[in-house]
Amino acid sequence: MLMKKLLLFLLLVNTGCLLFSQSAALTPNVWFRADYPTTSDSSWLDYSTNNYYITGPTDPEWELFNFNQSILFDGQHATFEVPILFNSNELTMIIAYQTDDTLTERGLWSLVDDTLFIALSTQQIFAESSTILYSNVNNTEPIVNSFHRSWQVSEFNPNILYFGGSDALNFKGKLGEIVLFDRQIDKEELHRWQSYLSVKYGITLFNLSYINSVGDTTWHYDQHPEYHAAISGIGRDTIFNLHQKQSTMNNFLSIGIGEIAADNTLNSHIIPEGNFLIWGVDENLFDTPNYTYLNGDQEVITYGHCLMEATGETIRYLPTTVQIDLSERSDLDPSSCVLLIDRDHTGNFETNSVEIYESSYIDNNGVVTFSNIYWDADESGSDLFRIGFYPLEGVPKKLTENQEEQNINSNSNSYYLYPNPTHGEYYLKVDLAEISDIAVRLVSADGKTIETQTGKAEKEYLFKGILPTKGYYLIEIETTLERKVISIVYQ
Repeated sequence: MLMKKLLLFLLLVNTGCLLFSQSAALTPNVWFRADYPTTSDSSWLDYSTNNYYITGPTDPEWELFNFNQSILFDGQHATFEVPILFNSNELTMIIAYQTDDTLTERGLWSLVDDTLFIALSTQQIFAESSTILYSNVNNTEPIVNSFHRSWQVSEFNPNILYFGGSDALNFKGKLGEIVLFDRQIDKEELHRWQSYLSVKYGITLFNLSYINSVGDTTWHYDQHPEYHAAISGIGRDTIFNLHQKQSTMNNFLSIGIGEIAADNTLNSHIIPEGNFLIWGVDENLFDTPNYTYLNGDQEVITYGHCLMEATGETIRYLPTTVQIDLSERSDLDPSSCVLLIDRDHTGNFETNSVEIYESSYIDNNGVVTFSNIYWDADESGSDLFRIGFYPLEGVPKKLTENQEEQNINSNSNSYYLYPNPTHGEYYLKVDLAEISDIAVRLVSADGKTIETQTGKAEKEYLFKGILPTKGYYLIEIETTLERKVISIVYQ
């Protein structure tokens, strides 16, 4: 049997052009890139120097994969097919993908001849009638999957490569790139490919540094292993035709050069060759709050212990945009969000050396934007940073089904806002310590006044309002006694 004679190597990593010169050691036999131009509705150009003709589904669906174009497979339609000339008895295959369910086994690729095949799924290795189970479930995080095998020359002469599925199993999810070599590539060459794909598709290489196409380190795992729970980055490497201008981490934290665009190609800013920004977060990710007191008494609730590493001579002079997506975090108030950067690398965010950046824009979905953020200003090579929130009065730290009313007492004045969160309609009851006129303004997340209600010479008021669309809003209450701001969420 073929399986008994196969020597195999399988590496799974959760991580997640200019064509190479003829002398480049990285040149593959087949290189499919979803972001490379198609020749028709069902054919693609091979990105390697072999120029194989790749056929696939007619009018495929597309979806962004860390701001890059990828093919979206629905688990039902045809795979891609590449007729190849393969005069070798071993292979190395690398694929960047993400599947969307944990249980259903999905085909990734298969290499076949007239009678035999080698194939890989999200859970098993196949060769003729034999299988090796390497996982009981699918990992739904972005993946770089690297695979090597060799066999007896006379046993197997593959002539067709299928990917985006295998001969028996369809694929469901996103596929960015697949690369085939007719040899075993060495450890460093494999490491270069893994690093390139991880930066491009926002994939985390666990327990590994990141390197560029010439082997220079752009992220030092050995120097800061505690920041490896999730990693993303931007940068430029012409050998791989990598120009990643913006990246996201866990769909929560995104950073881009200049301004963040709808996708990577629409970002008009330029990163010089060899420059990278790569950031990582510790094992608590952005789920566990920490309490910091700035200047002795100002409390800030922080999330995410993050490190930014800079590579290159120019990157520190380029402004970036940082975005925090709070659309799924009803426990956090976008209007109170700040960015904290520790340039001294002490990790003590309670010192006066911490730089505090206020947001420049908040959209109606709760995405907070910080503009013109510079990294590694002191040329030390790295910065520490966290996402912070001021505990504003009226903003509960954690909303539950039973916390539908906010009761705020201040200087014997009481404010009742309910329900909050709301499905559109809300009420504000105000009990003042003294008679006063009042103005109540509904303000959108981007600072525009939507509606103003007023009252005169009373101690008690009841206002009713309707929020126009889903999102975050502020209720500004102004009397002769004081001014109060309360946030409200339309879910």
